[in-house]
Amino acid sequence: MALDFNYSRAISQASQMEDIAREMRSLVTNKLDKTYASINAAWDGECSDSYMSHCWDTSSRLTAKANELDSIASRLRTAARIIKEAEERARRLKARKAAAAP
Repeated sequence: MALDFNYSRAISQASQMEDIAREMRSLVTNKLDKTYASINAAWDGECSDSYMSHCWDTSSRLTAKANELDSIASRLRTAARIIKEAEERARRLKARKAAAAP
């Protein structure tokens, strides 16, 4: 049974995941943090403290998800490299066997 693996596509998808992770981090840093600072400056009291706590938790979760995407992308790249190397070894072995055959 032959495995049909598209190395270029796997690497491209890993790059897309890294791009998404970078965008998520940028949104947290550039947009959400500024929004939270504005809310915090305009709203004071117990409810605002509770809301801001929720906001910071959300930022932390988004950053953690971005880190997970980077980790998945890294594992995908590693798996793709291993599969590509195995396919290349298999081709070389097949070529050697064919050359050695009478």
